[in-house]
Amino acid sequence: MERMGYRRWLAIATLGWLLAGPALATAPVVAGYFASWATYHRPAPFERIAFGRLTHLIYAHAAPTADGGVVAADFVADLNHAYPAENGLPAARGNYARLRQVRAQYPGLHTLISIGGWDRSKDFPTIAADPVLRLRFAEQVLAFMAQHGFDGAVIDWRYPVVGGAPDLHAGPEDAAHLLALLQTLRAAFDAQRPARHYTLAFTLGGKQEQSQALDLPALAALADFAVVLAYDYTGTWHRTTGHNAPLRGPDGGVATIIAALAARGVPGDRLVLGIDNQGNAWTGVPPANHGLGQPSSGALLGSWDDENSGATGLLDHDEVQTLALDPAYARHWDDTARADSLYHAGKRLFVTYESPRALREKLALADGHGYRGVALWELSGEVAGEASLLRQLHQHYYPVAGRWQSLLDAWRVRPAWADPLAGAVGALLLALLVTLGWRHWREHRRQALVVRRQAGQVWLLLPLLRTLRDAALVEQVDPLRSPGWVALREQSARLEAHLAVVAPLLPRAPGPVIDVTPQCDPLPGQVACPADEPPSPAPAVTEAPTLAGRLAELNTLLAALGEHKSAERMLEVMMQFLAGRSEVAGVALMQDGAPVRQAGDAPCDAEGVLAPGVHFSDDRRRAWLNADDGSDYQLTLAFHAPADAEDEALLCHLAQQITLVRQHLTELTRQPHVLSELYEIASRRDKLLFIRADKGYSGIHTADGGMPLYVTLRLRAIRLYFTEEVLLQVHRSYLVNPRRVVRANHVGKGQYELLVGRTAVPVRRQYLARLRELYPQWFAAGGN
Repeated sequence: MERMGYRRWLAIATLGWLLAGPALATAPVVAGYFASWATYHRPAPFERIAFGRLTHLIYAHAAPTADGGVVAADFVADLNHAYPAENGLPAARGNYARLRQVRAQYPGLHTLISIGGWDRSKDFPTIAADPVLRLRFAEQVLAFMAQHGFDGAVIDWRYPVVGGAPDLHAGPEDAAHLLALLQTLRAAFDAQRPARHYTLAFTLGGKQEQSQALDLPALAALADFAVVLAYDYTGTWHRTTGHNAPLRGPDGGVATIIAALAARGVPGDRLVLGIDNQGNAWTGVPPANHGLGQPSSGALLGSWDDENSGATGLLDHDEVQTLALDPAYARHWDDTARADSLYHAGKRLFVTYESPRALREKLALADGHGYRGVALWELSGEVAGEASLLRQLHQHYYPVAGRWQSLLDAWRVRPAWADPLAGAVGALLLALLVTLGWRHWREHRRQALVVRRQAGQVWLLLPLLRTLRDAALVEQVDPLRSPGWVALREQSARLEAHLAVVAPLLPRAPGPVIDVTPQCDPLPGQVACPADEPPSPAPAVTEAPTLAGRLAELNTLLAALGEHKSAERMLEVMMQFLAGRSEVAGVALMQDGAPVRQAGDAPCDAEGVLAPGVHFSDDRRRAWLNADDGSDYQLTLAFHAPADAEDEALLCHLAQQITLVRQHLTELTRQPHVLSELYEIASRRDKLLFIRADKGYSGIHTADGGMPLYVTLRLRAIRLYFTEEVLLQVHRSYLVNPRRVVRANHVGKGQYELLVGRTAVPVRRQYLARLRELYPQWFAAGGN
């Protein structure tokens, strides 16, 4: 009942919205797409993105389902990819979670989820045709955005009416159904106001036939903006080379679709021009016409290609820029298409791409039609500096903020000599400010002293003035017969008027003559010496005796320390080293004041927890060594004879080695994502089968048969923290739990596999001999 009531209310809201119309923000849009599959091709996929230059980030893609739902299209990338704590962000799981953290760092950034795309649009016709599914789809989109922190959605249906991917069943009825779908979404989004304003956008194809049947003015009125995908006019799916996004071309171009949309009555302030920063590359291209419009033998292996995708010819923007810097590639400007291309005559390789010059002309044309902004595909391949298309777009729409951001970017990649220069300039400015401040303070202090002197003089004059006034009143002098009295009375009046103004500012009682002689007070932490006592001379520094005779022994000790990882084992090695020395009668390893291990006959009881460093008893026959305040362990030593300076130097050196061990352990604890992932492995120790390297991650497979847990630690790093009894390397991509190995199977030509649980794990030949030595029963069980 509640669900049906909500839908009835939503239908009423839809009608109300159609009568009222949506509000539209007018700020320019600088949007950028991030493709989820970039997660597997970049070690830090978000690292290259200049979020400060974006108004909107569009995440591609989520997938609609036939029952009107919305789901994450890539579970690992979207929800399970492990991000460590870095760049001021805590650790996170999945791109959605990381985007929420980025969104908090950049309050002006809006994150939108793109739903659909080329290979995920097949369920749109079914959803849009059914009113019940449309309402459910709107509910699911709102729930998806609220759950994962998105600020809006882009409906990327490719393409209604004309079709797209082979599994998309398009028809003429799609035009009306798309309009109904956007009406339902618009009403659902507006129903969240004023608590939340969600952005609604959709995509339009870059060719006229892809939008010919659509009611474009009605669709544009429903959305905050529409993204015009003005690229892919020619690609490596054609054998003949051509420009990916020409301004003008024989089969249409950017200018053609802009003119067509204007003729259809679509307002420019509802349109955002799509820009593709990826290049297309063909091989086997003859040199005629710089390789343009020529037949090819196929596509080049692209930046994202593997054995499953085959050669697509798609090159990321950073790879295109690398080719452009190679003098073997000739750059060619096509004056008709207003586009750039590269050609390598030796390799017969042709590359079309978006250049800054071509982009300027597209932006000028879009500005002339009042377009609201741009959307750049795809952000993970962007570059820094002058070649960045995102930088060019940002500076075009936001000139002041864009150039300020460019200055900040330039400072981040400043040369090494810039820091000393900036430090010197900063020091000069600081010195200037300090000098001006000191002069101001000195002048203020001088004026204060002058005022205090004048105040003392005025207070000395007050009794005299009162005496004169009283004496004058006693005398009954006729002013007309005593001109001197008139003058004296006028001066007295002026002085009294002056005192009436000055007196409130003066001390309440006159004091002695002010002594302004500077006093030499001792600085904080110093003790002033009496004038008749000269300061004590500084103690002489005694040079430590040489330790050249013990270098060989110390090198042996350091080598032994390197064979252990725990601090306790290292201290045991040090204890054995000291116990073997002739001058040491006994040594003990103490923990919290209690002996753990002891060597020698002399008693080595504890003196409690001491301060860090090396301490000696008054007779120098006993010593205590403590590395730092956080250490639970300390060494206690007894000597046959009082320790000399050479013994003290040796103990100080050993204390430094312990400190280095403590620092190593402390650094490890400062990497919470490492400890967290090590805990994930250790907690599954009893049911762990094997760990397999997979696309830059390590998948933990357990006996419960569930989905593997992926961590960012590589196998070689995991081996540092677990012994071979727990995890044994049998292949460059596998660590296995020896206790879970059933047997070794011979699969022919000297190749073996280990049966771990129900999984066959390959064994590299380089590990066979050691495995036979450690676990001969595996090979006996397999009959080999």
